[in-house]
Amino acid sequence: MRKTIEDAGFSLMVWNDVTESALQFLDAMIARRRNGEMPPLGLDLLLGPEFPEMVRNFRQNLNERRGGVVQAVFDRMS
Repeated sequence: MRKTIEDAGFSLMVWNDVTESALQFLDAMIARRRNGEMPPLGLDLLLGPEFPEMVRNFRQNLNERRGGVVQAVFDRMS
């Protein structure tokens, strides 16, 4: 992904792997759902009734290192 963005004419300024933070966030989300503490407005409204399964699958893929979450900042090169 990084190379593709750079090849498109952007220069990398910041690249942070935040996979561990994402796992912690997902764990907290799953725990809140189990306790019936989901907010009245959330992604589940947009993504539908399969949202809990999507979250579990995403979490499993991150945990098994089949994917990751990054925060990146790029600058357009002149």
